[in-house]
Amino acid sequence: PSASHPTTLSQNIWYHVAAVRNGTTIKLYVNGLENISATVFSYSGLDANYIGSEGIGTDRRFDGLIDEVIVMNRAVSADQITAMFNDDVNSYYTINSSETNCGETWTLNSTPFNVLGDEGTATLSSSVSIPSVSISTQPSSGADVCQGVTATTMTVVASSGSGNYTYQWYTCQIDGSSPVIINGETNASFTPSTSSVGTTYYIVIVTDDDANCGSETSDPVVSQKVDESITVDAGGDQTVCGNDVVNITGTITGGASTGTWSASAVGTFGNTTDLSTTFTPGASLLGGGTVDLTLTSAANGACPAVTDQLTLTINSADAGFTYTYSEYCADETNPSPTITGASGGTFSSTTGLVINSTTGEIDLTGSTAGTYTITYTLTGPCPNSTTFDVTITTPTEGFNYGGQTSFCLGTTCPSVTYIAPTGGVFSSNNSNLVVDLNTGEIDLVNSLPGSYEITYNYSSLNQLGLDITSNQFDLISYTNGVSMNTTGNRIAAGYL
Repeated sequence: PSASHPTTLSQNIWYHVAAVRNGTTIKLYVNGLENISATVFSYSGLDANYIGSEGIGTDRRFDGLIDEVIVMNRAVSADQITAMFNDDVNSYYTINSSETNCGETWTLNSTPFNVLGDEGTATLSSSVSIPSVSISTQPSSGADVCQGVTATTMTVVASSGSGNYTYQWYTCQIDGSSPVIINGETNASFTPSTSSVGTTYYIVIVTDDDANCGSETSDPVVSQKVDESITVDAGGDQTVCGNDVVNITGTITGGASTGTWSASAVGTFGNTTDLSTTFTPGASLLGGGTVDLTLTSAANGACPAVTDQLTLTINSADAGFTYTYSEYCADETNPSPTITGASGGTFSSTTGLVINSTTGEIDLTGSTAGTYTITYTLTGPCPNSTTFDVTITTPTEGFNYGGQTSFCLGTTCPSVTYIAPTGGVFSSNNSNLVVDLNTGEIDLVNSLPGSYEITYNYSSLNQLGLDITSNQFDLISYTNGVSMNTTGNRIAAGYL
């Protein structure tokens, strides 16, 4: 069989010529365009095909050059012919994907002829195989993640085959058995869900769009481990007193069950590792304030430790108070306390001490000498009480230090106020107290702290009359004498 072109070809010009037989129809293309279509064309399939000649033994041969000969075993489309003529970059790909099958191996047997039709030596090309789809980069297992945290994306890279693939990801057993389809996961990349705790195993099957190119299952099986998240609840906020022992109860659930308590201010926990324990505010919080108590869980694998806080609002329970001195003389000015804690409390003491229950002022004159314990009591939502000991002494007979009986080292040295006659001598019951013997002034620089007794000695007798200047030998003769009246205010000296 033959087909001819009606147009004479010009010399020294290359033409692209293609003949396509499909059944009983043959089409002839020149430069990518169809020129002849013969619908009655018989071919047994056993006849020889000649290019550039009518066959052996004929002198009708193509007088020119023939190059880039391609022989295919099936009909190709007009678009493919056009692509080949235009040297389209996709022409080879288009022809291969349409005209070949995956898994086939192709060779070219080329037999040359000379101008006389003599057959040369056949040359067989090296084989060209078209491989089926394969996975060139396997997916990798993801690093451990905490529940609810986005996992690492797994990616598969396919190659060979037609170049067009579909993907399907599956969960499976550790050995890849019992695969279960994951709906909607049909891309080359897949991000595992982290909503469920535990280790999940995955495979992906890559299928070539060309059924002849088959499919490939990823290997090895990959996995994603998800650690259980942790929930911590420190409990609700509380309003307490500064002297309360506060009960606290926290909960830790999920991937951890243990934790540790800590506080933002000084205080003492019953046990920092017990979820249900106590907290006692430190002394600095006795007068009120706030403190945050934090419960911190243990970590769980990829899940970090979790914290939660409660706030204690602390009302004052400070019943602190003090007097300037702890000892007063009964003739001093009545002392009043300094309240260092909460106000509004009441003062009280035992019988013998006269004290104002509201202000705490001590009536020194009305009180009996002695040592008393004064109590300051707070009532209301934060009751509390504290005490202070005060000693009241009777006034001194012959001297005092301005009514003061307590002194601070390093202050002005106190001087004596005399009630008895001056001119006496002062002494202390302990050498640690440095006192001037003549003036009674206390040395508050060189003395040591302590309680001391100071004694003032003086004569209570005054001279009666004038000195006697007579000769002493005469005065003491047996006829002389000295006498004093019974009241002790007159004395007589003389001789008979």
